[in-house]
Amino acid sequence: MNMRTSVTRISAVVTAAVLLSSLLTMQLPVAVAEDGHGNPGGHEFSSDIGVLVYTHGFPGHHESEDHDRVAEIEKMIEKKYGTPSEIAIHMPYDWDQGLIKLDENDVNYAIFLYTDMFGPDSTVIHDVTRGVFGGIEEYNVCPGVPMGDGCQYMGQLTEPASKISDTILIFAEPARPDHPILKNIFVKQAKAVSEDPSNEILVLVGHGARSDFNDAAQETELSNTAAFVEKKMGFADSIGVTAREDWPSLKPLAVQEAVDEIKSMLEETGATNVVLVPATGASGFDLISSALEEEGINFVEAPEPFPIGQKEFKKWADQTVRETIEFIEAEEPTESTITPYWERDYYYNEVRKDKQNDTTNNDSNFDIRQFGINNAGNPYMRVKGDAGASVSDEHGIIYGYIFATNAGTYAVTAHLGDDSPGEEHEDNEWHAHKVVLDENNCVSSITPDGESRIINKTIVLRETPATSLSKAMTVELTEQDDTTCVTEVFDQGN
Repeated sequence: MNMRTSVTRISAVVTAAVLLSSLLTMQLPVAVAEDGHGNPGGHEFSSDIGVLVYTHGFPGHHESEDHDRVAEIEKMIEKKYGTPSEIAIHMPYDWDQGLIKLDENDVNYAIFLYTDMFGPDSTVIHDVTRGVFGGIEEYNVCPGVPMGDGCQYMGQLTEPASKISDTILIFAEPARPDHPILKNIFVKQAKAVSEDPSNEILVLVGHGARSDFNDAAQETELSNTAAFVEKKMGFADSIGVTAREDWPSLKPLAVQEAVDEIKSMLEETGATNVVLVPATGASGFDLISSALEEEGINFVEAPEPFPIGQKEFKKWADQTVRETIEFIEAEEPTESTITPYWERDYYYNEVRKDKQNDTTNNDSNFDIRQFGINNAGNPYMRVKGDAGASVSDEHGIIYGYIFATNAGTYAVTAHLGDDSPGEEHEDNEWHAHKVVLDENNCVSSITPDGESRIINKTIVLRETPATSLSKAMTVELTEQDDTTCVTEVFDQGN
């Protein structure tokens, strides 16, 4: 709601007496949503709710395909829900200008609709918008240079919305690649170029982030989506990667790691071609494709997500706006807030990412990058370095890859000597056990169970009844006084 006095427009056919009466008993107008076929009906939504449709952009960007995409959303929202809407872009950050325009319609609430395909933990922009602009203290962390109660980031200054408006901001769940509606866009992209999925690796390429935490979240969302497409179309394997394209000091390593992952997957599966799908990136996609060309790796490029995915995108926007309006009507928030839908998780085949470079022993061979259930239904983990390359040459010191599954805990280990009755493995040969750990993380039970397979960066646990994976760890165990205990956790993903 604008702090300046607004003028209520009343039809000219209303008599002076009715005008005076209505001014004394004024009620905000109510818009009736259409039933999806252009006919009045359906749920009634209060017109004191506006929508800021947020997208990525640049100065002069308003004639781009990206702007046209969100312009369709803006029109759909206004027509279906009778709510005013404005497009807000990054960059420059003009969400304050969008809010001022919404206030001209005398709104009490403004829904912040994120359309950039970055989930809750995938970008610091969510902190800039929710925390700095929205004034939600929990998220008020400036990723750039604090300037009073504002934040200078990426060359743009954001200040609290409360300086220009008393409208209550409601931050809707962001668009994200692994959303149940939006994930189908990537099926369309892959189908447009795939010729033999069983002989192809699917790779979704994303923008990336400066923060390792945000970047890992992006890779997780992309890998979840890739796993869904893989299962639906029967690809040999899949992964989501990022190029971290905006950060010169980070992108060379990110691109090289992506290429190394792809090469490892091709070798592991025997596939001979890569389906490269642009997801959330821009120049990063070209960086990855150029690197694959230099390595002599065969690949085909899928089309961009839009316009091929516009139908799904509009459906997502419709659902998100509807559920956010319903949240506002049910809760009637009195201060800016996020909706509860930010807490949703979307996992397919339980593909998850772990933060990089966080091992306690600085050994990349134990630095977990990805873990989950592969297309064959087996638990696996993928490390940054070379799986199984680091082994202990001391009696009593054991290195291991631990899988906590719904069928129990399994350890893939290599060591000198025997660690269970009847063991016939050669020294330092990697093999699998089922183990039980007590409250002190000491082994109380151990039996040979399962088979391990190690190829390049990947450890696969096979021949077990496990169908889900809750945690993956790389560890050191120490044998002492007939007891074997976990003495150090190098890395952990859960």
